[in-house]
Amino acid sequence: MSSAYYQYLILLPSESPFCLNEMQEKIQKRLEQLGEPFSLASKNHQLTLTIGQWNFYIYLNHDPYVQIESAEIAKRCHSERAAQIRGIKQRLETVGDPDFNMDYFHTVLFILEILEQDYHAHIFDPMEGTFIN
Repeated sequence: MSSAYYQYLILLPSESPFCLNEMQEKIQKRLEQLGEPFSLASKNHQLTLTIGQWNFYIYLNHDPYVQIESAEIAKRCHSERAAQIRGIKQRLETVGDPDFNMDYFHTVLFILEILEQDYHAHIFDPMEGTFIN
């Protein structure tokens, strides 16, 4: 049985000032503050964070089905949040390598915090079917 680690759908409101390169710079600065060696690479709408042998992937998805799935997710929400996410057309999709000891849990939280605070993102856990923010 396989398990996905740190798998989230990060819904980006249309009024959000989102830019992948800017987000990469913000993550870079935040992780430099932690003082742990890492690399952060960008290619084809995807950021790959590597710490040692562990990888965390962030993919920007703006395919047409994103809006359809946003509307489906909105059906599970209270009315205020549903109204905010119903028409979302772009999202970030994250997944990490296995992290059995949760060594990178706080690193992922730092990244999610940037997305929530700076981009007003709605962070949805598809495994649980709930928002984490």
